Amino acid sequence: MKDTEVPVPELVTEELHRYKKNSQKWKYYICECLPGESLESQMTPELTRESGKILGKLHNFQSYDEAGWLLPEENGFSVVPFEEGSFKEYVLDEWQDRIETLKKEGWDEAVRKSQEFYENYGNKLPENIESVFCPNDFSTDNIMVEDGEITGIIDFDIAYAGHGQKDLVKSANGFWMIDPGEDKGIRENFYEGYWQEKEFEESFSRNEPIYRVETLIQLVASLIEMNHFNEEEKSFYREHLKRIIE
Repeated sequence: MKDTEVPVPELVTEELHRYKKNSQKWKYYICECLPGESLESQMTPELTRESGKILGKLHNFQSYDEAGWLLPEENGFSVVPFEEGSFKEYVLDEWQDRIETLKKEGWDEAVRKSQEFYENYGNKLPENIESVFCPNDFSTDNIMVEDGEITGIIDFDIAYAGHGQKDLVKSANGFWMIDPGEDKGIRENFYEGYWQEKEFEESFSRNEPIYRVETLIQLVASLIEMNHFNEEEKSFYREHLKRIIE
């Protein structure tokens, strides 16, 4: 992305490094440290819209013949298809796993509503998609800001080739979760910025509510697994999940 309009860190080393520890293998580059702090502590409607616009640029960056994980190579990426099969099968499998996490947490009513929604709408997810570059973690933690300006986007280690609509809705949910409660237009501002760079497909209005439930379940379950929530936050999201599904 060095020569694109997406602000990313400059590489310090152009050579791909390899690291092995405890039988695990990693590949990495070393890049510069960007100025500023994460967007999480300084969100504004303007920065939310600008962030949405940058995500649109990322989705325009590269398209692929198939969906799957992006494997870094010396001169780009290769796509490794999902073990579950198609992108839809991958999403449905991950979705069901996250519902199981809520079940272990004892969120019985949220689990019942989540499962009903999954059974009613899961198969309505699109079979055929245009696979684009999806950061998969385009969150306020990974957007650096200084003096009211975005200085760069970081953390692409779980990027994949997938459906831009899902990535967009997941990111919008993540932005909303920074300041949940009363709807202050965070999703709308994020979508507005995105639309300035990449127009919505006609199917977005149909798919957005499904992806909104699916990705919110995914985000909440992931944060539970990481022991990120206190009891008050757990109570809030347990009730909100039921409301948003309804």
